[in-house]
Amino acid sequence: MGVPLGIPPGPDDPVISRVAPADCVFYTTWSATVPADPHSDNQAEQMLAEPEVRLFGEHIEKWIRHAINQAPPDREVNGLTDATFDTLLLVLRHQTALFVSDVKFKGKRVSAKGGMVVALGADVPLARRLFHQHVRSFFINLNAQSIETIPFQGDNWYRVKTTPDFPSLLVGIKDSYLIVAVGEESPDAILHRMHGPVPAWLVQAQRLAAFQRPTGLTYINLKRLREASAASADPRRRKWLELLGVTQVPWVMSASGLIGPDVVTRTILPIEGPPRGLLLPAAARGLQREDLASIPRDATIALAARFDLQKTLNAVSSAANSDPGVKQNASKVLGPFQSGDDSPLPPDTFESLGDRWCFYNSPGEGSMVLTGLTGTVPIIDRQTFSKHYDVFNRFVMQNLPPEDSSGGGAPGTPGRVRRFPFAGGEIHYASMGEVGLAPAWWVGDKELVFALAPQNVKAYLSRPTGSPSLADVPEVARELSGDPQAAPLREHPARSLLAIGYLDAPRMFETVYPMLIFAAPSYLGANGMVEGRRDMSVFPSLPSVGRHLRPGVACLRRTDLGLELTSRGSMPGFGLAAPVMFLAWDSQWLNLVFGDSENNVPPVPVLVPAAGPAAAPLVPLPAHK
Repeated sequence: MGVPLGIPPGPDDPVISRVAPADCVFYTTWSATVPADPHSDNQAEQMLAEPEVRLFGEHIEKWIRHAINQAPPDREVNGLTDATFDTLLLVLRHQTALFVSDVKFKGKRVSAKGGMVVALGADVPLARRLFHQHVRSFFINLNAQSIETIPFQGDNWYRVKTTPDFPSLLVGIKDSYLIVAVGEESPDAILHRMHGPVPAWLVQAQRLAAFQRPTGLTYINLKRLREASAASADPRRRKWLELLGVTQVPWVMSASGLIGPDVVTRTILPIEGPPRGLLLPAAARGLQREDLASIPRDATIALAARFDLQKTLNAVSSAANSDPGVKQNASKVLGPFQSGDDSPLPPDTFESLGDRWCFYNSPGEGSMVLTGLTGTVPIIDRQTFSKHYDVFNRFVMQNLPPEDSSGGGAPGTPGRVRRFPFAGGEIHYASMGEVGLAPAWWVGDKELVFALAPQNVKAYLSRPTGSPSLADVPEVARELSGDPQAAPLREHPARSLLAIGYLDAPRMFETVYPMLIFAAPSYLGANGMVEGRRDMSVFPSLPSVGRHLRPGVACLRRTDLGLELTSRGSMPGFGLAAPVMFLAWDSQWLNLVFGDSENNVPPVPVLVPAAGPAAAPLVPLPAHK
């Protein structure tokens, strides 16, 4: 799970692994948090041991306590109390497991079996006192409808009814463990598993994680979730999911831990069979050192990835064509990116682009944080690209903000695309009216360059040939070299590096932290933490944090098992962000495609036929690089 849960991690309690169900839908666990050791070889732990950082953490807790106790008198529920806050901290600071063994959805009603077990350790006397004194106020603050005391194994447990649409809870303390049984899950079953073996799926997940100092692990059985969802009862949705390749991923696992100086997060998505649909990029060839040549060595943020846009769009369109109803709704969703007879774009629009995409932000080329974000992609068919350029130009113009009076046109008229000569060709840029950006692009014979401002395109074109690239950064070079320590999944060795991301955390922190200090009083005041505005002295100095930061690298690899996303650095990495974002994106698009919501709007701009004369076609330009 990462900071603040489980870092630095305490000793493992084997019971937390044993309580996992043998047939599990969802499981997540985090380690107990112990005091940070200033002599540790891990940079995150050293940073948390800094006196200034410890003091800041103590004050944040104090500010939050003060803020949550300032409940407005007109609130419908009680404000959180110190006891409630102490209970939440007790759970977060101790080794915990949350699990779901079964779930069913029927409209808005959820039927579930699951639970939570917290290893209280030496804090069990304090936990018992807090629990029995404040259990009622705790759940009332969480909008529980009713709380009933129930004798269980010689102690008082509590049955909590939340809402009519969600299952009830049975909560109590047994020995040194806080136990919550959800829905039909019996506390007897949980207590029985506490003395049994670790389930096979969790043994496999822990072996794949391979952390000596684990901080957290999350497992999601995607197959079981699909069976419980509305898609399982709808043949069209089942077919759609199969064609998109979603059903090829049976589960997803993400784990984090400390390895030497780094915090490492590893996410694994197994793929059954040859990748298809949205998983087609997993079959791409790997990145090589030369593929990073367009990213300068001083980049603070960078990403290089293999992604064939045309093949992916074709796969989605083919899946949509399997059903007339799906095709009609999918056409609305895909918007300008669909291809075929019904599309405003020719079917081969994106075939002229290569499959290597690079993005970066370079201070040396005039960027601050993300203001100079620049991207490049190869052009593999210049003639086809030129043929379709008027469509791209029209797409940009129709999705620009309205022109303001300073732009030379009448207020409210569409924005314009301007151009100027540079480096033997022309740089195009879009007028954004009052918005402080001017997206720009340049087209050569073999490359498309685009950025948030024309100055960054000019900087890229002016860069000397053979300049040092991101591949020269030691952390990136190690990943490109195939160093086994960079990807220690020995059971499933990497076959290809599909994407690599880079974050120069020290330089980014040096840039952003002074701005955060400047903005902190306004933010803290707006969120009720006025105490923080009154004592800015407790914010740590920049060196106390910056000296522990290391550049971070995230890599997406194709392995014999499927896909592996690994990030390493002095701070937690992507973790479950990518798969969770994918799952959320997938559910939103399924609703759009199958028309479950009348008010949903496709999450992409829509290209409509041009009114009036089309933009001038792009004439072939001499290659610059």
